[in-house]
Amino acid sequence: MFRASHISLFLFLCLPFGITFGQAYLIDNPYIINHSKTAYKGGIENWGVITTSKGFVYFANNEGLLKFNGSDWSLYKLPNKTIVRSVVLDTLSQRIYVGGQDEVGYFFPNFKGELVYQSIKEKLPPNFRSIEDVWEIQIAGDAVIFRSVNKIFSYAKNVIKTLNTNTSSINFMKYVDGTIYYGDPGKGIYKIEGSLATFLPGSEIFKGNRIFEIIKLSNNKLLFITEKEGIYLYENNVFAPFLKLKSLNDAILSSGVMVNANLIAIGSVLQGIIFIDTLGNYKFSLTKKQGLQTNSIISLAVDNNGNLWAGTTNGIEQILINSPYSIIYTDSELQGAVYAVKIFQDKLFVGTNNGLFYTDWPKDNDGYTTSTFKKVANSSG
Repeated sequence: MFRASHISLFLFLCLPFGITFGQAYLIDNPYIINHSKTAYKGGIENWGVITTSKGFVYFANNEGLLKFNGSDWSLYKLPNKTIVRSVVLDTLSQRIYVGGQDEVGYFFPNFKGELVYQSIKEKLPPNFRSIEDVWEIQIAGDAVIFRSVNKIFSYAKNVIKTLNTNTSSINFMKYVDGTIYYGDPGKGIYKIEGSLATFLPGSEIFKGNRIFEIIKLSNNKLLFITEKEGIYLYENNVFAPFLKLKSLNDAILSSGVMVNANLIAIGSVLQGIIFIDTLGNYKFSLTKKQGLQTNSIISLAVDNNGNLWAGTTNGIEQILINSPYSIIYTDSELQGAVYAVKIFQDKLFVGTNNGLFYTDWPKDNDGYTTSTFKKVANSSG
């Protein structure tokens, strides 16, 4: 169900979305479908999200593993009834690996197609079987790697091993093109290639900061999305600010994903979802004002249709980025029921029961304008 705190106007549009900070007003936005806690009958927070080639979407939820098949929701709890913190799909085995609180394992379909759970916790080395929260879990070649607060583990051929990380505390872990990257909050970033852990020179700038996502661009470039210091480009073994705007620092970044070849979505704790291009240019944002249930985003993923899913601290968002339709959001000056709409002489006119309103129509077909809605004089009544 789509919800907004103000009157919204649904038009058939085929405009690309674009805006620049402080210069323009985005006249249209992607259509957003809200999935509330009441709808999916799970916990409020959704810590991770994955999509599959079959069209299913899975969420690491406070109450367990959530599954959405396009129409119905299912909830699968862990044996110890704890929060699912992380989720990943092994496309070869079709197992859905999850990390919980003092629990790790996988779901797989039985002969009825129902998901059943198999714990692998007992395969942990005896002195590491109390693992607290498993915050991240990823597929790394033929292995599954997962991270607790101070260890990284590798599960392959039915055996779990601890990886040598040379650190006592780990605040993130990502696997990119054969390399495991992880963070020491007091030092910076390390990488593991094969069995060797080495420090990334220059990464001491991330001390006291957390990396929430690493996104691969073309030509072996990497984007490091930080919690408090914006986004950094890693190229030729050098870190450089990619998009380091004060507004991003204030947003507190939390997640990121490539939406398509030209668009990147960045999740934040305070400012919803921020969209940039691969050159670091800000494009547009989605917040509660545009229809999100909350501005606090935890996780992001893109499905086979090119649309975006967001796990939040208050429900789930399905954002139809790839739809030919979009929503025109009006400002607070345009109130009442909408009866007529017309584009005339580069302006959009909207007739309501409170009068006639207008705004500039984007001349360059780029989706934004520099003006908001104004009321035509003497049009009330």
